[in-house]
Order: sequence, then structure tokens, then C-alpha cells
Amino acid sequence: WNENPEKWDQLKSLLMVVGKGSKILVTTRHSKVASIMGINSPFFLEGLKDSLAWDLFSKIAFAEEPEKVHPKLVEMGKEIVNMCS
Repeated sequence: WNENPEKWDQLKSLLMVVGKGSKILVTTRHSKVASIMGINSPFFLEGLKDSLAWDLFSKIAFAEEPEKVHPKLVEMGKEIVNMCS
């Protein structure tokens, strides 16, 4: 995400067209981004443990036939999970 307030204003104006009563869920690791977006009461969450992060990732990434996933893809997936946690 870009920490430039002008970029947020551009995105916000596009999102406001969607419709009255719509909700926007924002996630970020950076408090500055939350501040730019005007979030007054953020929820601070802890990261997932590696095993839970892998469970979530693999269920989504390999949902169709998990038993047929190539070992190289599993290895790459675990690298992605490690970078994100």
C-alpha cells in the first residue's frame, strides 16, 4: 500500500460510488496507513502461528486436490507463508 494520502483519497472516491451502506475492511501492518485512512479505533491482531498460517494457506491454495500437489509447490508455499509471518 502506498502511504501517500492523495492515493487513498483517489481510492476512497472510487469506493464511495459503490453504494450507501457499503462497508470497507482495511488490513495493514502500518499504523500510518490506518491513520491516513481515518481509522480511529483499530483492532490490533497477533500474527498466526506458522502451523496455522500454513493450514490456512494450503486449504486455499491447494483446495481442489491437495493429495496431488507437487512437492515443489508445497515448498514454495511454505516459503511464502514464512515471508508473511
